[in-house]
Amino acid sequence: MTLKIKQKLDNKIYDLNRLKFQNVVLHTYVIMNIPLFLVVIFLTLIFIFKIYWKKFGDIHKIPGPSIFDFIKHVYFNKSSQGVIKYFQTLNKKYGPVVKIWMHPLKPIIITTDMEYVNKIYKANDHRITPCFSEITFLRKGFTVTPHYDIWKHDKHLIMKTFDKEYISNKLKKYEKKYDELINKIHKNQGTPIDLQEAFNEMFIEIIMRSLNDSNIELTDKEIKDYLNYRTIYFDLLLEKMNSLHMVGFLHKFTKNYKLLMEYGEKIVQFGQIWLKKLQNVDEKLRDQTNVVYAMLNGGIPFERVVDNMSVLIQGGHDTGIFPLSLALQEIAKNVELQENILNEILSVLGPDKTSITLDDINKMYYIQAVMKESLRRYHSLPFLDRKLLYDMTIKNVKIPKDTIVMFNFPGIMTSEENYEDPLKFKPERFLKGNVTSKAHKGFIGFGYGVKICAGKHLATAATKLLIIKLIREFQIIPLENDHEMEITCDLLFRSLNGIPIIFHKRK
Repeated sequence: MTLKIKQKLDNKIYDLNRLKFQNVVLHTYVIMNIPLFLVVIFLTLIFIFKIYWKKFGDIHKIPGPSIFDFIKHVYFNKSSQGVIKYFQTLNKKYGPVVKIWMHPLKPIIITTDMEYVNKIYKANDHRITPCFSEITFLRKGFTVTPHYDIWKHDKHLIMKTFDKEYISNKLKKYEKKYDELINKIHKNQGTPIDLQEAFNEMFIEIIMRSLNDSNIELTDKEIKDYLNYRTIYFDLLLEKMNSLHMVGFLHKFTKNYKLLMEYGEKIVQFGQIWLKKLQNVDEKLRDQTNVVYAMLNGGIPFERVVDNMSVLIQGGHDTGIFPLSLALQEIAKNVELQENILNEILSVLGPDKTSITLDDINKMYYIQAVMKESLRRYHSLPFLDRKLLYDMTIKNVKIPKDTIVMFNFPGIMTSEENYEDPLKFKPERFLKGNVTSKAHKGFIGFGYGVKICAGKHLATAATKLLIIKLIREFQIIPLENDHEMEITCDLLFRSLNGIPIIFHKRK
């Protein structure tokens, strides 16, 4: 028995010694081959870099800031306003096509060049807009989804719903809110009204109530809570976009990420609860022109309807406030412009007609030109991007698939190449017979082709209706002491100190 135990112990000692020997051999082998491993890693990196260089090599032909200059202005800037301003200076400094390239990340191109606009922005193929994916609560909404069939199905259904009957029906709801604003102005005649603030409150309520069913109560508190969630969300998103330690996967380890997800989820939950209420409305009592019911009846799944509702609210609320406010300020400053608008209103409606139909609105071509000029001169978006879905060669530069190209909207639509006196507010440039081919091609206020704004016709009619009602009812004048606006931009352009004008009732 003792002999067996001794043999077992001897075997264990042998095994341990053998294991130690193997470890020593392995350790020695590793140490001896470290130089070889380093050489292999080095050669692998060279090989990867060669592929990377070959793929993006042509981009080096495009001018642009150094990495250090880019980091200094973007990640060491105290505000998002400074970052956007820096981006907008690049085309003036380096030319119509600029690259931003932080190796080994992929390059980004910023452009005002019309060849890029025509071949990429206006191309139906390049439909993906990566910047929208940053807005996580949009989830799989039709502006975000990379899936072609889903995008095509949802957008086609929504645009088909926005027909003449739908627009006429919704204009009645819009007009009620416009009348509330007009009554408020009557009570405060002679007192400056901040259009930016007034429109911000009015537009969000109009859009949400137009998506709602009259059988469901949507309280002021619910709307304000929803608006508050969005405000906090976008403040957090700006904080993320301007912080070096939140780049890529590092963002997931920050407090900002946790809060961003939390408020994004609050917005989604609001939409889910709201849509469940809409689903519970008796089909016989439903508003048959409601786009939400059209999406449900068209086979769009519940969660995607929620996401598409977020897209419609997002697109319809923020984008019209800045250009419309500044258009009315331009009208206030220019007596002749205001008289031209009033004369057109009177020529179509006469002095006594109270109701305004969609057909009446569509006859007002000068006001249409005013609206287009406001989008050209004061577009709310500083940039919009596209992701290339295949390799392209433009001006002898090969641009690989998956490259992000950012289009400088103000730069394109205030370019001397496209417009005469580009900084002057001149609606006449868009009247039939005046508009040039370059001006027509350079106007991308509503997008283009299959990527055109889904609510373009509704937004146009609603904006024109508001201008008609305000100019018909009031003479608008600027402040006596010229109000110098502090224009800034985070995700959209806005005035830090408001956009005030004064209203006087017409005699």
